[in-house]
Amino acid sequence: MRVAESVARWLITIGGIGTILAVATICIFLVWVVVPLFAGSSAQVRSEFPLRTADDVVALSADEYALIAIAVHRDGTVDAISLTDGRILETRKLVEGAKPTAVSFEPRHNALALGFADGSVQLGKAKIVSERVGVESLSSDVASELKSKVAVRGNAVYERLPDGVIRKQYLAVEMQKPVAVGSSAVLHVATGASAGRALLAVWRVDGTGVISEVRSKENMATGETTLKLESADLARPQGARTAPPSQLFITDLGDTVLVGWPDGYVVRHDTRDLSKPRIAEVFDITPRPTATLTAARWMIGTSTLVVGDSEGGLAGWFRIKPDFATTTDGGLMTRAHQLAPHPSSVTSLAVSRRNRLFAAGHVDGTVRVVNMTASNQVASLRVASGAIVALDIVPRNDKIVVLTKTGVATVDLHADSSEITAASILKPVWYEGYTKPEHVWQSSSGSDDFEAKFGLLPLIFGTLKATFYALLFAIPIALLAAIATSEFVNPRTKARVKPAIEMMASLPSVVLGFLGALVLAPIVEDHVPSILTALLLVPTLFVTAAHFWLLVPPARAMRLGPWARGIAMVSTLPLGIVVSSHIGPLAERFLFGGNFKSWLSVTLPTGASGEGPFGGWFILLMPFAAVTVVLFGSRIILPALSHQLATSSREKAARVAVVRHLLSVLATLALAAAMAWILSILGFDPRGGVMATYVQRNALVVGFVMGFAVIPIIYTLADDALSSVPQSLRSASLGCGATPWQTATRVVLPTAASGIFSAIMVGLGRAVGETMVVLMAAGNTPVLEWNVFNGFRTLSANIAVELPEAVEGHVHFRMLFLAALVLFAITFVLNTIAEVVRQRFRKRAYQL
Repeated sequence: MRVAESVARWLITIGGIGTILAVATICIFLVWVVVPLFAGSSAQVRSEFPLRTADDVVALSADEYALIAIAVHRDGTVDAISLTDGRILETRKLVEGAKPTAVSFEPRHNALALGFADGSVQLGKAKIVSERVGVESLSSDVASELKSKVAVRGNAVYERLPDGVIRKQYLAVEMQKPVAVGSSAVLHVATGASAGRALLAVWRVDGTGVISEVRSKENMATGETTLKLESADLARPQGARTAPPSQLFITDLGDTVLVGWPDGYVVRHDTRDLSKPRIAEVFDITPRPTATLTAARWMIGTSTLVVGDSEGGLAGWFRIKPDFATTTDGGLMTRAHQLAPHPSSVTSLAVSRRNRLFAAGHVDGTVRVVNMTASNQVASLRVASGAIVALDIVPRNDKIVVLTKTGVATVDLHADSSEITAASILKPVWYEGYTKPEHVWQSSSGSDDFEAKFGLLPLIFGTLKATFYALLFAIPIALLAAIATSEFVNPRTKARVKPAIEMMASLPSVVLGFLGALVLAPIVEDHVPSILTALLLVPTLFVTAAHFWLLVPPARAMRLGPWARGIAMVSTLPLGIVVSSHIGPLAERFLFGGNFKSWLSVTLPTGASGEGPFGGWFILLMPFAAVTVVLFGSRIILPALSHQLATSSREKAARVAVVRHLLSVLATLALAAAMAWILSILGFDPRGGVMATYVQRNALVVGFVMGFAVIPIIYTLADDALSSVPQSLRSASLGCGATPWQTATRVVLPTAASGIFSAIMVGLGRAVGETMVVLMAAGNTPVLEWNVFNGFRTLSANIAVELPEAVEGHVHFRMLFLAALVLFAITFVLNTIAEVVRQRFRKRAYQL
């Protein structure tokens, strides 16, 4: 026997320690995956080479491996610069004979545009071509030099790959035929690209502008390409600056053209209809009167414009569509992001080709790297002693190429999670196109210019919302069932009922979710008023039936037996459902204008009878009115009646109790109606809060289904807590003249309060971690709404949906693990509190 006890003790100890280690290991692993999100970003100069170059560089572009950079000059020449030794591999003239008056280069599309004095424009492309070559095609000296991985020969850079293949990179330029857009000299030209067409915005020396669409068509027989041009003049607003503008921009879709002057005066043209451009608005893009516009670039997607000024300020502007906008397209350019200024002027900007990162070069040689979404300065470093002429973030986002008057430098950049900060996760963020900062979770989209949104608050809110509505449904049923089986039901009946309820917990969550989504949700949608009526009517009928049972003479009740009372009570459920199915449509007609779901979609009262907010307030205030009436009756009326009926017969007391109950029901209806009427008169509307637009898979359905899953847990633990109350306390209470109900509510229930609280906390932890029910029945939409008729997304459901598609090590992947860590923390805290309370309960029960 001693050996068995010793073995059991060791096994229990090992099992307990193993459980603690397993939980701790999970926590450590989650933290290990999440920590890189907040490890910070860094930037440091990797290489720097002297290079004499002019300061007339329009734009700089580097290949994804940071081996060659393209520098486009205002005089129409292009330099290919080796970033391995700083040599200029070649200088190529884009056009022969004529010198351009305007040059633009867009690294995102490798798009060139040259404007000339005769009013013509020539389009083209300049890019780094990468191709693989065999070692046998190389000269012996190049092959030998490639043993050190990189070799520069002629106008190309060779690199040996891990698989032994040689990669060759060199500059390639393609220029199209010039097209005429006017007769005046071109001052500025900007390009956009969309769906097989080229878009041009041109500003001429004579102060006029034009937008053009260039389409190319190739003759299949001759191979000759012809260009077709459609143009329209840009209007100039009254009072526009007489000085020439310094900036010109066009979006990739061609729906907007911006013309900016040095003092920050900007004209936005609405060019959605290319044949009829219109001025949409005029605004000032510089935040301070003394600042001048020195640099500006479109971010990926050409919706957000990064602006730098002479006082070192950086800002992000994009178009929003507020309700009060009176512009032609309903949009207003808004400064959504403003960064702290740097002591020196901004000279150049570079934007990422894959996310919301951008870099700013300053006069003092400083380079700042910023994430636009989070308005977070990722890194700041001094690269040179002089001004930054141009810079570019390579396509892989791991390097920045910086060009100064005296050299070229490559900066190693580590900013994989630059958009993640505590503020961007938990506070509202002003995302592109939104009218204000909001909490949003949207990790992916169908386009490359998508701005990832990683706000965790909607997911945490969805988790709490699901838990709240599930417990709102489960706690009353579970506790009342526990009180019934522990205090009023025959032990033999309890021996059958309790296991049956506990077996409910064995139903798989996926089955409950399936039934909720495909069976229950359509039924609820078709009968919403009847179901809301049933939620109020069934409990009322149950209590009413209990009061009317008091009218049955004791002798007859004894002859009928306990089963008759049970059948009478249970029959109230189908009766309530049948009555609700008839009352629900009537209530919908008189309270909600005949269509409850249409009523929910209106956010303001219409003033029409039956369609205002009265019906919503009446339904919402019914529970509050019932509690108020019950408390008033129990504290004021019941003591007086008890004194008056102390010497009355049982029959008279029963009749008074029934009348008092019926009057309480009428008083509840009257109080709810009065409060609803007052709130409606004052102009308050419940729509837009707890009641709003109806969605089929919503919190109401989840409350039913998840409540069904939580009921067995709360019931079992609560019943155990109630059953553990010493029988002596019950006997003492009954011996003092208390009724069984008074004994249960005033003696047993307070004594078992700690255990009941523990049961609720365990049920709360079960609901918080539920996955399949909310995944299938909640609509899976991450929104911040208490609306019981709308869906939501929980932390666990979000992990289940998105983790299979997340790239390992990516920000999205780590954010999902952060969500798991938050869920782990919530459940751990709740379960710990529940266990502490449980231990206290056991200690108190032992002392009794």
